[in-house]
Parts: sequence; structure tokens; C-alpha cells
Amino acid sequence: MFATSLSAQLRPTPDQYQGSNYFPSTALGMSNALALLNADNVSFRGAFNLNQTSAEISMLSKMGVNVIRVFPSFYGWLVDSNEYMANLKQFAKLCQRWRIHITYVMWNTTSNVFIPTWLAVDPGFPAYDATLHVALQQTAAAYTLDPNNPPLQTIVSMGEPWQMVLHDEPGNGLFEAPYNGDMNLWPNNLKAKCEAYVDDIGNFFANDPDGRAVYASYDLFNEPDCCFPNINTHLDFIEMTYQRLVAQHNVFRAPVPEFTVGFADNGSTLQFHQQLSARNIKQTYLSFHCYEPLAVFSSIAQANALVGQQLNMPVVCSEFYDRNIPGHLGNLSSMINDLKTNGLGGQVWGVLSTNLVFESPPASANYIRLDGMLIPSAVPSPTSFTDPIFFLLSTGALPDAISVILW
Repeated sequence: MFATSLSAQLRPTPDQYQGSNYFPSTALGMSNALALLNADNVSFRGAFNLNQTSAEISMLSKMGVNVIRVFPSFYGWLVDSNEYMANLKQFAKLCQRWRIHITYVMWNTTSNVFIPTWLAVDPGFPAYDATLHVALQQTAAAYTLDPNNPPLQTIVSMGEPWQMVLHDEPGNGLFEAPYNGDMNLWPNNLKAKCEAYVDDIGNFFANDPDGRAVYASYDLFNEPDCCFPNINTHLDFIEMTYQRLVAQHNVFRAPVPEFTVGFADNGSTLQFHQQLSARNIKQTYLSFHCYEPLAVFSSIAQANALVGQQLNMPVVCSEFYDRNIPGHLGNLSSMINDLKTNGLGGQVWGVLSTNLVFESPPASANYIRLDGMLIPSAVPSPTSFTDPIFFLLSTGALPDAISVILW
């Protein structure tokens, strides 16, 4: 067994990230990505499972991954913060054992398609669903997702296993009229709840020995530019998150935190940096996402590397590779080489394809699924997630999996 702690010397710097985004197979979707609640609070299929997660983390470690980027669930924390944090500690212990560090994505924005959870569980909201609300507090049966019934897709415990569930954290509507990002106007005491969540996470990575051991960085907000023409209405919220995390690390004299914001638009890295700097949000490294065709990946990597050189900051491509884009499948080595040539760190979108939709017959491509190279286990039954069987998702994924190992 590995030592129970990681030294600071083993913590990779951003330019050394050879990472992957990570979505456990027990998760019901991005918003429950760590599946950090027990079966008393979520559908059993969406519950935290130590054995399965251990099998997946060990596989990533053996492939040479040194940092995983994870999308935890603020709404899971709201349901039972004590349980959530206890399981986060167990997750950190696993990462510690397998010498993997964590980029913790504090917040995520996705789309305006679904009714945000903060409204769906509010009895004062017209579309409030009592069954949905009760499911937050007790074990819920797995629902078959219905694209015509969005409210049942917005909660931690809803959805068929393997279905990517996109709801907004803390809620896209909070950054639009009438709120426009003004936290003082947010309903349901959400401002205080968001602040308490940030403090809890900051305390864990700054003060808890297991949290400190595996901490790599904070991604303050995943793609705040994804669904909005500008990020101005997000800046107060991102600044609040940044300041409270810094405060937690200062209190406990923890190592200086690494901070970034993962933007979708890889051509506006300098502009976004300037907007954040104007609000005293100090990124310690830049990050960008790139899903463009293989032919232009190299030039995008080079352009972002030049921004990093201009600002004297490391740069990480924290999302890249989609095997459905022409030229990507079978050519991950080329993309990794582009990153290495330009001195960039990387976090491929998904080495493990852990959250797919399995349907018979297959759906007509009107669903969203996560991407990756390897399926970490046979499709689990509702009562067993412990079978660490690994097999290739497709023949073309083999050279890509090898590319990660050789990275």
C-alpha cells in the first residue's frame, strides 16, 4: 500500500498536469459527478461506492494520470453536508493511496434547457414537484428520463444510471434577469448557502490532512462563458468564491492555492484574464477548453501558450478530445504532443467513459453522453458496483489509451 500522505514535492505544477476529467460510473450525471451521498439520500444507483471508485482511480493511476478534474455537486452538499464531506474525505483517501491529485471544480454552468434545481425544489415555484422534493430526502427509484419532463432531470437522485444530467449550478437563471448575478436578491437564502459550501470545501482542502494531501487546484467556475454573451454577471459570484477560498487557506497557513477558471472560448483567454484581474481574482494558471478539429488543435494550443508566456503564467488545456469529432479518435497522441511541445499541461475530457447511456435499441442520438476511451466495468446491476472489469469502448480507442499511458 502507498504511504498515507503525499509530500508537497509530489504535487504536480499546472504545466505538469497529465490529467483527466473524472466521472465515476456510480454517478447519475455531471451534477452528481462524485456521487458523494449514500443510498439513504439518493437513488441507490447514484450512491457513493468506495470499491468501484477505488477500481477506477487505481486504473487512472496505473495509466499515468496524476491529476483528475472533478465536478462535485453543490446540491448534494445541501441535502446532507456532513455525509457529503465525509465521503469527500474517503474519496481523497483513495486519491492519496493512488498518488492522484484533485482539481476541484467549484461551480458549473451548462444550459438553459432544464428548470434549475433551486426552483424545482422550491414549494413556491409553479413547477414544484412534491415527489421530486421528497426524493432529495430518501431513497428514490431510478427514473427513466423523459426529455419532455425536464424537472425530473434536474435533481441529484433522478435519472437512469449512465445518463448525463445537466442542471445548472448554482442556477443559470440566477445570472439573468431579474437577478443578474446579484446574490443579495437570490431566493431561498441561496447566497448564505453558497458561501457556506465554499467555506466547507476550502476548509477541507486547506485544513484536513487528507484534503491537503491531494489538493492540486480550484477551477472556480467551469465555462461561465458557455451560455452567456459575457461573464460580467458572474464576476461577483466568482470573486466571492475566490476570496472565501483564499481566506480558508490563509487561516490554516495552507500552501498557496492554485486557481483557474475553465473557459469554453479558447480564443479569449487574455480577455478573460483581464476581466478577472480587474476584479482582483488572481488566477495562478490559465486554462482553456478545445474540442475543435484536429487540424487546428495545434494552432490553438500555440496561441494559448503565447498568452501564458506574455503573462508569465502556466497554461492547462483542461478539456480536450472528443472521439466523435473527425480526426480525434486514434490521434490523441498528436494532441498530447501539441501540448507537450508548447509546454502546456492537459486534462483530457475523459479517459474513463463512465457515464454513458446504454439503451436497447440505441436512442436516436437525441441524448447527451460523456465521452472517453475505456469503460471501467461491466454495466453494474443495482446491487453491485464492485466488478473492476476494464474493456475498450471501441477499437479506435486503443491507441488513444496507449497515448495516455505514454504521456
